[in-house]
Amino acid sequence: MNIVQCFGHNVYIDSQLVGYITENADAVGEIYISGHRFCKISDNGIITINGEKVGYVEDGGDIYLHDKLVGEVTPQNDFRFVGARLNGD
Repeated sequence: MNIVQCFGHNVYIDSQLVGYITENADAVGEIYISGHRFCKISDNGIITINGEKVGYVEDGGDIYLHDKLVGEVTPQNDFRFVGARLNGD
């Protein structure tokens, strides 16, 4: 999965647009939710908060947080999280 292709795209929870993915000066993606930086994502799909690994994006596009499948990268290169999975259901 080429995560860099997701930079500049949107973040959804279910069908609701909640944020976007941007690229900072270090060529690292940053995910913003409701206008606030939520986390960083490396070009190889590692998701970090305050420098600590909290998740990753698999080559097939599945998104994991704390080793739990919570979403996917859509064909349009947006991130789509499943609300029920984020809530622990």
